[in-house]
This record gives sequence, C-alpha cells and structure tokens, in this order.
Amino acid sequence: MLPTRGSSAAGSRRREKGDAVARARVSSCLRASALRPQAFEQLDWAVHEGGINFIDTAELYPVPPRPETAGRTEEMIGRWLAKGGDELRKKIILASKVAGYSKGRGYIVEKRRQTLGTEVGDPQSFATHLSRDQILEACDASLKRLQVLSCCSVQLATLSLDQPPLRAQSGAPRLASPLAPQTCDAD
Repeated sequence: MLPTRGSSAAGSRRREKGDAVARARVSSCLRASALRPQAFEQLDWAVHEGGINFIDTAELYPVPPRPETAGRTEEMIGRWLAKGGDELRKKIILASKVAGYSKGRGYIVEKRRQTLGTEVGDPQSFATHLSRDQILEACDASLKRLQVLSCCSVQLATLSLDQPPLRAQSGAPRLASPLAPQTCDAD
C-alpha cells in the first residue's frame, strides 16, 4: 500500500517554486491491456488517497511499443485530467518523454503527425530522432493528447544505443514555450 499524505513514509521534497513533490509517483508505463476503466479509479486513488502528485508518461506508452497503441497512455491520462477539471490539474505535476532515435519506429512520428493533423508522409521513410524539430513536434503532440497547455518536465528517452549524439545548433532558439520546464503551474 502506498503511504498517505501526511505520513512520514510518504515524505516530500521542495521544488524551486515551492511545490511539494511526493517521493512516490505514478509511472504510466502500462501494458496496453491495462488501459481500461479501472485506470481512472487507480489514478483517482493515487492522487486523492495515496498522496501522489507526479504522473510520468511517454509518447510511446503503453509497452510494449506498437503502432496501434502508441500514444494511448497519454490520451487516457488526458481524458482523466479533463474529467477532473482545473482542480485536479492544479494538483498534478506532469512529465512525459520524447522517443529517441530509432530506425524502426517511424510509426511514432506518424502518430505525432496524425495527432497534430499534419501531413503524415510515408512512415517507412523516416525514423525518430532527437532533432529540434522532432522534439518540438513530439511535445506539441503530447500536449494535445494530454489535453494540457504545459508539461512540467519533458525527458528525452533513448530507445537505442545507436543514438547519434545530440549537437547544439549554433544560433538555434532554445526550447521553451510549450515545455515550460522552469515552472509547473497548472493550465
């Protein structure tokens, strides 16, 4: 059983903005079969009874990653957050992950573009990369699936040891607007 809010086992640490982050968190790395009505009940319990305020997800969840399920976990969490309204959103610190380099997972890029309503192209002709454009595209798609305006943390998840190194682009604008990593104010 998870410790409840106020118990010494739950504990918390202070963040820059004064938000307390529970030591325990919900990682939504679920199997596709776990995305069922009980998921809302489990999230409600975790937040309202279990003292959890940090939910971690990713654009490629649930696992194992497959073309037909990519993004479903973010969609489910988005429906849950929308159902709970502003009061629930204010309680949650939300994190997601961008899929790293993979030649065999062009369907993730396809899912991003379907979510955003942009031209998809041939998924066989592209791979996921941690390029600036793909990171921004992934963030926009995640925010749309999560039905939020900002996410407190976006992590870059490498799926392969073949990941080309990240290189700073001279004169490239910094990633900032949709990510807002320095603040975790609810939408």
